[in-house]
Amino acid sequence: MKKIIICLATAIAFVFTACEEVEHAEGMKTTYYPVWDIEGGSLYAFQVGSEFVDPGYSATLNGEDVTADVEVIGEVDGETSGMYQLTYSYTNPDGFTNTISRTVAVYDIANAGTADISGGYATSYCYRHKANGTTDNYQDNYGFNVPMTITKGPAAGLFYVKCLLGGLYNGGAAAYGAAYEYKALILLNADNTINILNGADIDPWGDPIYDTENATYAGLSKYDPVTGDVNIYWDWYGSTTVYHTYYTNN
Repeated sequence: MKKIIICLATAIAFVFTACEEVEHAEGMKTTYYPVWDIEGGSLYAFQVGSEFVDPGYSATLNGEDVTADVEVIGEVDGETSGMYQLTYSYTNPDGFTNTISRTVAVYDIANAGTADISGGYATSYCYRHKANGTTDNYQDNYGFNVPMTITKGPAAGLFYVKCLLGGLYNGGAAAYGAAYEYKALILLNADNTINILNGADIDPWGDPIYDTENATYAGLSKYDPVTGDVNIYWDWYGSTTVYHTYYTNN
């Protein structure tokens, strides 16, 4: 599989502007919206293991600094890898609210892998390892196989897996539709091991997904650079059941 080095620029400041003055007909009032300056950009990578410090933001309204009146919605846990959303909100004197958002990727930046594992995969399987020692294969049980894809994520070493359940709810037996693809955000480390990063877009039911350290059946999630195969072991909402998603390379 082709390997490339993905570079992530995290220190670049992006300046976001809104239309500062609204044109109006006679008798109507002019209202102003803020000009935003978001240091670090709309996607900001943060090294896991310390308290998160916002890289900075400011808002100017008709030439006046109104940063002190900006409300920051959302929190970032710098001790836990994952994707977090921060929304900066300002309401002008006329009662109109204007917002801008930033996504914060908390993970081991220094240890991110450089291999490119994105692309199409010929087959995908999802095995369910139960606490009683038995194993189910969703594809065999329900008689389906849905080709899968892995796409590049928002930063170096991050990738989206199309469906951790191998297409069971999207194109398999249940066929609930694309909203139930069970998409996951994963981190490829420099040693080709893989970690799952929790986020709001992972599970359509709102259940958290974890790596397998707390489960009774443990496997090593990894990418095999020789075969191009991807193995992901994961734990659904802290149960004793471990799921194993296996993608075979084309």
